[in-house]
This record gives sequence, C-alpha cells and structure tokens, in this order.
Amino acid sequence: NDNKRVIGGFGLGSLVQFDAQKGQTYAIQVGSKPGGGYIVLTGFSFPLSGGLSVQPDNIGGGYDPTRLFGSGKATYIIHNSTAKTLQVKASTTLGAGIDLPKPFNLAAGATTVKTVSLNSSFDRVTNRTESGEVAFSGFAGKTLAAKSVIPTLLPVNGSFLEDSTLQVSSTAQVFSGGTGEAFYWPIKVKNTGKFPAIGCYVWNNLVNSEVAWASYDPIAKIVNGEPNAPFDLPVGKSKDVLVAVRFFRDRLADPLYAASAEVLCLNARRPDIGNPDLSSNVDFTTTVTKYPKLSLVKTIPASGIFDVSASGKTFTATFYNASNQTANVTAEVETSFDIDTNKRFIASVCPVTTSDKDCLQATTKTYSELPISVAANKNITLKVAVKPPTGSPVFATNYGLSLLLMHDEKFNGLRRFIPVGGITKALRKQ
Repeated sequence: NDNKRVIGGFGLGSLVQFDAQKGQTYAIQVGSKPGGGYIVLTGFSFPLSGGLSVQPDNIGGGYDPTRLFGSGKATYIIHNSTAKTLQVKASTTLGAGIDLPKPFNLAAGATTVKTVSLNSSFDRVTNRTESGEVAFSGFAGKTLAAKSVIPTLLPVNGSFLEDSTLQVSSTAQVFSGGTGEAFYWPIKVKNTGKFPAIGCYVWNNLVNSEVAWASYDPIAKIVNGEPNAPFDLPVGKSKDVLVAVRFFRDRLADPLYAASAEVLCLNARRPDIGNPDLSSNVDFTTTVTKYPKLSLVKTIPASGIFDVSASGKTFTATFYNASNQTANVTAEVETSFDIDTNKRFIASVCPVTTSDKDCLQATTKTYSELPISVAANKNITLKVAVKPPTGSPVFATNYGLSLLLMHDEKFNGLRRFIPVGGITKALRKQ
C-alpha cells in the first residue's frame, strides 16, 4: 500500500485500514525513506455501520466546490460501510444538462469512484451561480439504507461583466479541533468596487476541508437565510455571512488567513487581499473547560495586518485569565515557514517590560517561546518582536504569525500541548 493515492489526499501516500474496537489502543508505525521530508499522519473515520460515505476526489489539494463547472466534471469517492451490498443511485438538484452515473452495485466494505459531468445541453450563456446538491442513495432491495449529500456550486460566467472588488473582514482567528468537526465564524463582505458584484459565494483554500455559508445577523447571532445561497452585492453595500468549515484532519491551533474564507463572484474572482481587515480576536471553539482560557483583551496596534519595517517592529497583546485558577502556560510565537530562507520573517516573544531594542535583538529564528504565569482573573501583556526577511516576499494570504498560549500536560505517558488562547496577524514587509 505504499506510494498510492489515499482517500482525501493530494499526493502519493500509504494507507492502513482497520476496524477500531471500543476501548482498544492501536499502534501504527510510520517511517519514510531517506530524504522523505515531512510526515503527516491523518486518521480518517468512515461512518459507523449503516453509512454510505462520499467525498470529492481531492486532486487539487482542497475540496473545490467550483471544480464541477471549471473542468466540466467532478469525481467522487464512494464507500459502503454497511454489511450489505447496496444499489447506489445518483441524483442532483442542479437542473438540466448534467450527466449522472448510472445506478451501480457496491459490495459491503467496497470503495469506488464515480464522475458527474456537464453535457452539451447545459446553459453556459446565462450569468448565474447555481447552488444545489449532488446525492448518492444506497438501497438494500427497495429500502433506502443510506444517503450522502454533497452541496455543490456551479458558477456560470456566460458573458462579460465589469470587474468588482470585495473586502472581507473576520474576527475568528484560530482553528482547534478534531477530524470531522465543523468550525463557525462570521465575516463581513463589502463591495468596494465600482460595479455590482454578481453571483457571489464563499470558497476556501484550506486543504482537506469543505465549506458552507449562510446570511447572518451578527447582533441577534442567528442565521437568516438559506444555506449556500449565492448573493449579489451592490456597490458600497455590505453583507454579514456565517461561514462553516469542516475538516477531514485534526487542526491544532491553525491560524485563520484571508484564504480561509474567500468570497468569490462571477466578476470578483478574489477578494482584495491587499486590504483585508483581519482583526485580532481568537475563537477557540473546542477549548475544554478543565483548562484555563486566556481571552484576548486587546492588541496594539489593533490591525490584523502587521507592517514590519526594515529594522523590525514590535506589537503587544493583552490576555485575561477568566478562570478561577492560575494559568501556567508557554507563550509560543511562530511565523509562516518558507522554503526560501530569504523570505522568512523571524520573531520572538518577550515580557512587556523588555525594551523594543532588546526584544528585537533576541529575534533570531522563526520560533520563540516564553513560560508565563497568569493569576486567576488577571491580565498579562506580552511583547512580540518581528524582523522582516532579507528578500521581498509578495504579500499573500499565507504570510502570517501566530502567538499561542499553550497548556502543557502529560497524557498516557506522552507530552501534549493544548492551546488555551492566542492571536494571529498577517505579516507584510514595508
């Protein structure tokens, strides 16, 4: 099983498949050939007995819901985790002009790949974004045993539209959770261009994930629209949207970048990433209550984009310990990795009483840590120093910095770190 396509993967890998019994511990040995580079081990769980699991074939390194129209077809991996052979039938709500696979039998425990494609009768002229679903239903005889539904988008740019420009702002900054867990955060979209934005939808650029969205009322904190409904945005107008992303791998305090929730339209293919308003709050959706939670109070400067001068620059972040116990944690700061050392930002974290000069002099690597203690119901302020790369990286969605407050504990004889607070900022060289 070496050097083969793995379900949900975007390259060659190895796959070990087994039934995990309740209460049992399993050991998996992982290695690579010399010079193999990084190793990523992901556990993928099929549904419990009785399920029919379907996921897009992850060829491009991310679940791209627009790929169906862009390439004229979409491919799906289908797995029967029931104990019976199922007759599987495909269906769609996307309208006419779509060819579906013919009904097929899928044995218990078997996996297959099927393709949905557009045919010549599909309307490629009318400007619109179709929102619907592709579904696979498994029947045991005449009884519906399982059904899996995949939300699908079809952006159709049939005729010329003047380009518009979007600005996307967000407050949630860090993902932390397990495989299959959904993360929610609100965004605000504004049309800062000169022309209406047509057929807008939410997409993301995160590997091993799928995205959904709905119109949102940030005051009442309720969804007030249908899921995955495309929308138009007049010039100068804003729209609040709640984004949900489900990951097919564990996420441990991964920072939120602009590409985590891109709003695309028929005439606004990418947001204005030169002016994203990524503010500095953190939403740890899965923080366990037995750990202290350190909430961000403020950061100076407040902008989510940190402009770094040639000589380096510092910012401060203040956190509040809302628990009834002292938090003994490690503050860790890390910048985005770039294989080109001339394009790496370097950073250090220091006590706030440290002078800017001394904190900048301590900045020698892309990673730094500082043990700290925060009394119950008290604040702590930290200083972070950043130096720019010697080269000139293009400002992009993946140049960033994360300052994480990590709780250190032993679990089954192993050491692990639990994020209990943090902040991220996009980095830009002045």
